[in-house]
Amino acid sequence: DITEEKIGQKVVVQGVVYDLRQLETMTLFTLQENEAQILVVSFSEVEVEENDAVIVTGNVKEYKGELEVVATGIVSKI
Repeated sequence: DITEEKIGQKVVVQGVVYDLRQLETMTLFTLQENEAQILVVSFSEVEVEENDAVIVTGNVKEYKGELEVVATGIVSKI
């Protein structure tokens, strides 16, 4: 689980991509694993689609009171 204690730490999370939004300067999506969800933010080009199973490496940040993972790497699970 991603908790406030992990803010600033590097984490590896995995799950399924939902609510994918490609913006000009970033890509946002919700990563869901079982009942847990976390917002993932990537500032580089991302090759993922809705319902893809992925592994995300990144750093936990707090933005506007919500926890998110700023991705440093995203790998599709096969």
